[in-house]
Amino acid sequence: SEDEEPELMLRWSIDGGKTFVGYKTAKLGRLGRRNTDVLFTGLGSMKSQGIVFEFSCSAAVVSNLISVHMSASPRK
Repeated sequence: SEDEEPELMLRWSIDGGKTFVGYKTAKLGRLGRRNTDVLFTGLGSMKSQGIVFEFSCSAAVVSNLISVHMSASPRK
């Protein structure tokens, strides 16, 4: 069930949070597992106003984002 194997969901917006254009999920591991690294790739490009990320979890588990790292490349 989703409570035993929760997933982290990511949505993103390129218009300041008015609409969300993407959706990805990543497994967090079995219930009770700690310190899980999650990687989302292929999020596309952003406009000059930037990008807004929204994270949520599929289960009612205690979750914290300790850090978020982003790597970006300029358009060619």
